[in-house]
Amino acid sequence: MAENIFRRIHFKWSNTMSNKFVMLATLLTALFMWAGCKDDNPSEPLPDFKSSLQEYVVHSTALVDNAFNDPVDRKVMVYTPPGYDPNGAKRYPVVYLLHGLPLSDSTFISPEAWAGMDEIADFRPEGFTAWIDTLIAQEIIMPMILVMPETKTKYGFCFYTNSVLQGNYEDYITTDLVGYIDSHFKTISTRDGRAVIGHSQGGYGAMRMGLLHADVFSVVASHSGMLYFEGLKAGIPFVIAENPNGMMGPEHGGFMTRVTYGMAAAWSPNLQNPPYWVDLPFVYPSGQNIPAVWNRWLEHDPYTLLNTHTADLLSLRGLYLDCGTQDGWYGLSQFYDQALSSQGIPHTFESFTGTHFNKLISRVERSLTYCSAHIQH
Repeated sequence: MAENIFRRIHFKWSNTMSNKFVMLATLLTALFMWAGCKDDNPSEPLPDFKSSLQEYVVHSTALVDNAFNDPVDRKVMVYTPPGYDPNGAKRYPVVYLLHGLPLSDSTFISPEAWAGMDEIADFRPEGFTAWIDTLIAQEIIMPMILVMPETKTKYGFCFYTNSVLQGNYEDYITTDLVGYIDSHFKTISTRDGRAVIGHSQGGYGAMRMGLLHADVFSVVASHSGMLYFEGLKAGIPFVIAENPNGMMGPEHGGFMTRVTYGMAAAWSPNLQNPPYWVDLPFVYPSGQNIPAVWNRWLEHDPYTLLNTHTADLLSLRGLYLDCGTQDGWYGLSQFYDQALSSQGIPHTFESFTGTHFNKLISRVERSLTYCSAHIQH
């Protein structure tokens, strides 16, 4: 009798403990499965973010209704540095890189963008992202966001200028693009946290931003920029030589012709002058200067603008210029360097052995280093 009671008690206790073990094992299994799922699908960003290089499309209200009917949705390449957390508190300085030739948002990134060019930049074999990552890892530059817009027009060159013909590219950069980047990325969204670098056409554009938009950018770097328009007159005979049968638009001449029509589309557009809708600053075929048109160009000349925008350049945190000694713009860059000095404007000017294109990436590394040392962070 007592033995039977003991067996019943033992059986009941054993079943109860067994059930508890089953419940505990089930609970632990569920917890491990939940933890595994949480690792595979994190609900919050991991702390160790890698750098990123991605293409975006920015809608520009400044380019709407341009007479060329060029696209108003423009491609932009954006690099974010290692450690960049889109949901974090840390904010980063932004450097805008304005291209010349080739007319692409990948000008500073990919050799493929240079297909068909007679000369190519000195791209790093490891690729753009790894190159910038290394500069940051070696503390040559600080972590920063890099923005590279595409600004190609029907005539090729926009010269980062507002134009009734091809659209307001100056406003696109200073308002639409800056506004997009500040609203979509963790930026230092003041002038002190922004720099602009440019090459050739972009070198002119960068200097233009420093002269006219020192409230937007505080550091400026111009590589091989067109900074003294008087030197453009020397190119007029070459333009005429490219067009022995008359001026028939940018598609019927050579490189100098395309550049000249691009300049005219930016600085002397004329919607009453078909079929090319621009006023050229010289008479064909004599090459004689047309003062009324030339004076319109001079309104956009960085040398002319020095007289009225000295205070803007003095307000910059940094101003950098360079040019290769084998570059056709070298003498003009030297002249602009001297003009800045005569106005008492602090700046750095460097020359190097090279042409217009062949040391571009090395020089951009130099200007990124300069911007890193002068920009707010």
